[in-house]
Amino acid sequence: MKKEETAKLKTCIEKALRFWNAPSAVYGIVKDGETVLNGAYGMRDVEADAPADTDTLYMIGSCTKAFTAMLAAKLVDEGRLDWDVPVRLYMPELRFYDSETTENVTMRDLLCHRLGMPRHEFSWYRTAYTRPEIVYNLRYLEPNAPFRSVCQYFNQGFLAAGCVIEKITGRPYEESLNEWIFKPLGMTRTTLQKSVYETDSNAAAPYEADSGGQGRKRKRVEIYRSGAERSGRSTEDPLAPAGMISSTLTDMMKWVRFHLDMGTDGTKQIISRENMAAMHALQILYPESETPEAEKGIALDYGYCLGWESDVYRGHYHVHHSGHIDGFTAVCSFVPDLRLGFVMLVNYGYFPGLYDIEHRVLDAFLGESGTDWTERYKAEEASSDEQSSRRAADVLGPAPRELTGVRGLPDYTGVYSRPGYEDIRVVFTDGRLSLLFAGYTFALKRYGPESFVFKGPDMDLPGDQPVLFETAGSCINSLSLWLNTESGTGPVTFFRRSEHEDNGCQI
Repeated sequence: MKKEETAKLKTCIEKALRFWNAPSAVYGIVKDGETVLNGAYGMRDVEADAPADTDTLYMIGSCTKAFTAMLAAKLVDEGRLDWDVPVRLYMPELRFYDSETTENVTMRDLLCHRLGMPRHEFSWYRTAYTRPEIVYNLRYLEPNAPFRSVCQYFNQGFLAAGCVIEKITGRPYEESLNEWIFKPLGMTRTTLQKSVYETDSNAAAPYEADSGGQGRKRKRVEIYRSGAERSGRSTEDPLAPAGMISSTLTDMMKWVRFHLDMGTDGTKQIISRENMAAMHALQILYPESETPEAEKGIALDYGYCLGWESDVYRGHYHVHHSGHIDGFTAVCSFVPDLRLGFVMLVNYGYFPGLYDIEHRVLDAFLGESGTDWTERYKAEEASSDEQSSRRAADVLGPAPRELTGVRGLPDYTGVYSRPGYEDIRVVFTDGRLSLLFAGYTFALKRYGPESFVFKGPDMDLPGDQPVLFETAGSCINSLSLWLNTESGTGPVTFFRRSEHEDNGCQI
């Protein structure tokens, strides 16, 4: 790429970053083994007026998954693990909801989301469960599809993979990651330690959208810590193998170059070419995609590899993964036949401009200029906002025009439980009913005779979220939340604990 073309692409990237209101971002492009563009945009800490640079730390979220797959590949290279042997042979205590999955699940299955499980995100996110407890609770989480029948994103599969790696190596996941990947690749500022992140003098502060829609305001949030970390029950993040690495542009460019070089650091083969190819190979297709690029036939065969996603973008095999965690978004991608790689790290949670910018970069190297990705992703964001705004009506039906003879709000209070999830508490304070769950306090607004809605957090449960209470006789005995959105999923139901007594009802 000529110097003037590089300058034009840099201008294009930073124009999009301004449009999508990013606090800061770092981005880099490698082509044919050489870095052709790297840059830093904006303020890593807006309040402190501190600019970002290429060594600023960002959390990379689910881009971590490819690192977990790499650890597994290392063990396969050493003959200590087989991609296709049931993992119960390495970790006999691992159990899933059904016996077929328990008996047959392999490392390949864990690393490509084909367990038939919906996300069950709130069975781990923000909970006080430790790593062993989350793994134990897998036996309580219902699938919504047959084993190996569909690709559905399931973070806990990567947690289980990390635990299998720990069983085989006899040491913490974090130690293997540092010794086998970070050190050999010279990723000197990459870490899983949040205490290191929080004391680093060049770490980005996390931000989220303060309200929906393009041009929205930002708010500063806290670095994500699980309830287990906050309570002192765990010194490490329980979900580290699924999405908790922090890194810099400088280090992540080494990572993407390593993949383009098929497992060599320039002097020696660290991972065999055979297992590098295995990680990059498509394993299972996602259900039919409705993304802007798929809609127009620009990207085809969108699916999951091992710790990576892939598609065929304008005729070129494209390996990539995004990452999202509170206050941060990341993308790492490469096109093997073009020897082209791209990294971008942003301190903005669920940054809507992520794929807009990535596709602009790909198109620049493919000589394509006719697609307005900003307009397409603006339209997709508006459509998503519209869908989430009518979620309660879609689930519960239209709200009644009048409500008469409904029970009093204090009747709903209590503790509601189910295996695999932390308790939900419903409290009545200052004339208001609230639901306490996953570290949040949600104000409940009556929707129907026994139903309510609450405004969910944009990142996790956007829009109006329905809550349905059910009765046994004259007493409330359960509540249901729609915590999964995949096809074929129903509500997650929590039952009122027996030690509570309301309105003369012993339950």
